[in-house]
Amino acid sequence: DAFSHGYEFGYIAGRHETVADTADQDHAYQSGYDAGRADGENSVKPSHRRHREQFTVATEAAFKEGYESGYHDSRYQ
Repeated sequence: DAFSHGYEFGYIAGRHETVADTADQDHAYQSGYDAGRADGENSVKPSHRRHREQFTVATEAAFKEGYESGYHDSRYQ
């Protein structure tokens, strides 16, 4: 119970981050690109949310953009 409570508390606190600097946005984009490319190469249905542990509220848009680019690149190269 203690572990579960601590995990949930940390998860909720992390998801409430609303501001990310440029380095965080760049990192999220690259992580998204890599995840999208891997999903495309493995013929997995595209869904950036499958990788939600890799982004926060503040970096989701950058991750999604990178994911879509990576997925697209893997399918058309």
